[in-house]
Formats: sequence, C-alpha cells, structure tokens
Amino acid sequence: MQVSPNLLVSLSELYVVLSGNTKLALYPLGTGLINDTWITNIQENNKRYVVQRLNTKVFPSYQSIENNLRLAKEILSGKDYLLFLPLENTNGDLHTNIENEIYRVTEFCEGSQVYDTPPSTKHIYEAAKAFATFTRYLGSERVGEFEETIADFHNLSKRFSDLERAWKDCDDQERRSQAESLVNFALTNCWIVDLYARSVKSIPKRIYHHDTKVNNILFKT
Repeated sequence: MQVSPNLLVSLSELYVVLSGNTKLALYPLGTGLINDTWITNIQENNKRYVVQRLNTKVFPSYQSIENNLRLAKEILSGKDYLLFLPLENTNGDLHTNIENEIYRVTEFCEGSQVYDTPPSTKHIYEAAKAFATFTRYLGSERVGEFEETIADFHNLSKRFSDLERAWKDCDDQERRSQAESLVNFALTNCWIVDLYARSVKSIPKRIYHHDTKVNNILFKT
C-alpha cells in the first residue's frame, strides 16, 4: 500500500479537514482484503481521518455507492444510529478520483475497536443487534431508490452455478483434496438454492447489510 507524494498533495487540496497540513502522513490501518485503508496523523483540528482507496475491480460503480450512502444518511438522520460516512470533498462529492484511483475520507472514530475474532459472545450479540437495527431503520424505506453496487451479489442461483462450474473445471488435485468436504456439503444441500429461488419472489424487498461480519462493526473500548 504505497502512498505517493501526489496523493498527499491532492488530498490536502480536495479536503478541507486536511488542508493546510504540510506534513500530512498516512499509516496502514486494519486487515481488510478488498480496499486499501490508511489513517492520517493528527490534523490541526486535533482529529484523525481514515483514507480509503476503493478496489474498483470489486466495486466498479462507486457512483452507486455514493447514491446509497446519501440515501442512508437521509433516512437515518434523526435516528439513534451512529453511522460514519465519507466526507464531501471541495466539489461536494463523497468519492475523489486521484490519478485514476478512487478515494474517500472518513472521520476516525476515536476510542473505537475492531475485532477480527470476537473476544466474547457479548460482542457477537452487540454486532448482531447493530446489523438488525440497521435493517429495521432502513428496511423498507425508499427501497427503489437504492442501486445495486455489485451485480448478482445476492443471486444465490448464479453463485451456486459458479461453484459447480469451478469444481468441475478444477484440475489441481491438492486443492480439490482440501476443498472436497466443503464442496460436497454445499452440493448435498443444493435444495436450499431452489427453495430460496422460489421463496424470494414473495419476500418484500428491503435494505440490509449483506456482509455481517463482526469486524464490520466498531466497538467502544
């Protein structure tokens, strides 16, 4: 995760909270596998900020992400739900194109902690509660205005079909040996795919978090 001098200059020019700092520095943050994430040094307002470079191979439509974030902010406004969203740049956008890479800046939540492995069942409960509250507040409001950010991310039939094809085409015997029990378990339970395909037609559309891992929740330390 190299940081170029041009990136630092552009960030300080495009974000008011980072402007005027001739010694802006970025340090790697977290263990995420998709996007690159850094934290800034302390700024003139005594705050730190998170800078993230989006992986556009995974998220090719950052404009859709921006649309969804703005909608979520409007709906959650005034409700008891803490949500850290990207800050607007000087152009009023939540995402910034710098040297053909997409970045966003968020205020760092001081005193927060992320757990890759939850230290207790209490943490698991609180994470589940946070995701459930998110769904309760956003669930059915203005569903049609939200945009799909990753094509077929929720398409279980396609995902299962991809698994079957990959398993059929895999000629790496060591890899097949390692994965065989898990793949067989999935193939044995293929009826779930058909059940879901039939059931989803009668389930109301709603907004929910589709990556409900504990490390996607900030905990107070």
